[in-house]
Amino acid sequence: FDEQKVFLKNGIFSVERTLPSNVKSGEMDVIVNYQDEFGRVFSSRKKINIAAVPTRLEIYMNNNSFAPGDEINASTILLDQSGEIISALIITTLYNPRGAEVAREESKDGELRYTLQKDAIPGEWWIYVFSENLKARRFFDVEEKMKASMGIIGNELKIKNEGNVDYSGKAIITFSD
Repeated sequence: FDEQKVFLKNGIFSVERTLPSNVKSGEMDVIVNYQDEFGRVFSSRKKINIAAVPTRLEIYMNNNSFAPGDEINASTILLDQSGEIISALIITTLYNPRGAEVAREESKDGELRYTLQKDAIPGEWWIYVFSENLKARRFFDVEEKMKASMGIIGNELKIKNEGNVDYSGKAIITFSD
């Protein structure tokens, strides 16, 4: 810090100092050196505690695009002004393309694990996180999957859609003696 004016009021020295916006949280030594009008030099040391100020949320995912049946692994971290991780309650919510809440997790580790159903709606999904009055959102895609299964039960042919979109492929049936 540079030299600056110090005020004396009621026998107490007073100085105001603004810390850098990215100062590391935790304990810090403040050392004050001063010289009186007679040239005597004095020094004083004081410990202060810098509070961690929640500044941003970062969402990490195991992929940007998923197929039905895939597992989504999302992890969120809360960072303070210096970029250090803060431990706090993080609310993570998963939404489908229709805006419906699909999963929700409240934890200090910010983890969300969810396995997409085989008929998961294709399109743009998102994860929304909230912690310490901060919020963040991350988008990802769920791919279309066209799949059908067929089987004979008794004397009936059963065709079942096992994808997440309408099956429009051909079903070829061959009869033999």
